[in-house]
Amino acid sequence: MFYKANKALIYATMGLSVASMGSAAMADVLVTRSSGAAARQYPRGTRLDDNQVIVLGAGDSITILTSRGTRQYSRPGRYPLSGPRLAASNGVGFTNAIARTGVSRTGEPVSTPATWQIEIGMSGPFCIAQGQPVSFWRYDTEGAASYTVTRLVDSSSATVAFSAGENQSAWPSSFVPHNGTYRVEGPGGYNAQEIVITSLAVDLTDPVAVGAALLENGCDEQLSAFATENESEAGDAS
Repeated sequence: MFYKANKALIYATMGLSVASMGSAAMADVLVTRSSGAAARQYPRGTRLDDNQVIVLGAGDSITILTSRGTRQYSRPGRYPLSGPRLAASNGVGFTNAIARTGVSRTGEPVSTPATWQIEIGMSGPFCIAQGQPVSFWRYDTEGAASYTVTRLVDSSSATVAFSAGENQSAWPSSFVPHNGTYRVEGPGGYNAQEIVITSLAVDLTDPVAVGAALLENGCDEQLSAFATENESEAGDAS
């Protein structure tokens, strides 16, 4: 009897039920940012079921990534994750970060999502995913510029070129990115930085799984960009 009672308690704590186990799995939710006292209860990377209720106090805020979009809660209250999207005036809204856009050498907008753009001059981890194009991005578009990308394990390299007015350039098609460390540098070693590439084995149709994989591999900037893109796609959803 004691065992059964505790087993039931465990199931309740996990947010499971006989009905849910017999039906389709509930949508998952990933905490991508939190602050205030909520950061202790809902630390970044926490996975929640969409039947849970988030409770926030004064000074708390939390941003979550769901299959329906990115939501931000920033006022005291109780927020059922399965409920309809509320107006921002009620303390709930979609995040408002700006995704990077750009122009290619052809003068046409580049189709690479901001999630898979490597910023020139930035170092650290970078995640790639099968089937997703990878490009380089720069702030300064005043003049033409060329950069060398070197794979440190074998010293092989390729050139990434930007024309004047261009802020995106595709990863060289003949230089397939693999797991490992790469050095990106301008002429004479100018602005040299190292990036560590990790290939993700993840279902790209599951935004929460993608977000979790980015977070687990330290690809924080990409996670922010992905959350913004997910917000744009889900912005009209109820």
